[in-house]
Amino acid sequence: MTVELDLCKEILKEMTKLEFKESSIRQIQYSSYFIEAVNKEAPMQRALITTVFFRLMVDRGDKYIPKEIKLGLNMANDVLGWLEDMKLVVLPFLKLNEERFFG
Repeated sequence: MTVELDLCKEILKEMTKLEFKESSIRQIQYSSYFIEAVNKEAPMQRALITTVFFRLMVDRGDKYIPKEIKLGLNMANDVLGWLEDMKLVVLPFLKLNEERFFG
């Protein structure tokens, strides 16, 4: 059985649920990699969205990102596990540090 997920919608929905600022959500939504991910199959969406968040953390965050956050971006073997890691680890971390990463 193939699970068809729209990871783009799921990430934006979770950011809204976590009460990210609208400007932070737009920053993700309108990044070139995120735009490219829209309407792609879930594995391709995962790869492109991971790039969006990795670049955000490297470009805007401290040089040191906790190991757990890096693992949350990359460790899961499937898209469902990745989405759970994003919801439970990565996005909450970014929300707590929203000013640092989104300005």
